[in-house]
Amino acid sequence: SSNLTLEYNALTDSGQATIFIRGRNQPCGTQGNGTAYVIRYNYLARNYSSPVQHGEGCSCGQGIDDITIAFNLVENIYGTAFMAMGAVTGNTGMGPYHIYGNRFNWTDANYCSAGGAQVLHIDGSSVFTGDINIYNNTHANGKVCTGSSGSMVTANSNTSGQAINDRNNLIYNATQANPTPQGTWTYSRSHNAYFDVDDSSN
Repeated sequence: SSNLTLEYNALTDSGQATIFIRGRNQPCGTQGNGTAYVIRYNYLARNYSSPVQHGEGCSCGQGIDDITIAFNLVENIYGTAFMAMGAVTGNTGMGPYHIYGNRFNWTDANYCSAGGAQVLHIDGSSVFTGDINIYNNTHANGKVCTGSSGSMVTANSNTSGQAINDRNNLIYNATQANPTPQGTWTYSRSHNAYFDVDDSSN
């Protein structure tokens, strides 16, 4: 599928992934590339996640060329990350991805992220030919569980792509562990503001 817009919705109390998007169906277990997805002006809150069935706000990957996630209010999303991208072997050419103007907030004092990141995690054998841009977001009150990374963005070692641009974000009262994604990326982080952040490496 291509050219889809999801806007002005309240999506709450879901099981596992609140939003699940893939590219076009293809034979042999791969997805063909889809393009022009927009998720904006939504309220996304509260989902289910467990160590066996990881949840996330948006399971967005496997053949998505171009996606914009903007101006959403996201609260108390548990699991791998708010946005988890993954691709099986054979899906290439992903990106650009644009994540900007969102507020990621956790109001539950007992919250901790069970997965690799709190905003974005790149998994599978993802191959990006476009940049990932994470600009002008607010990340408030996010904590991680023992053994997890609290980065704005993480990527597994078998992923590859162009640039990950992490800029002009506000991180408040959160865990910001080692922010360098694994894999083959050019990672740029600048002009972010940190207040009451646990990790001193920022």
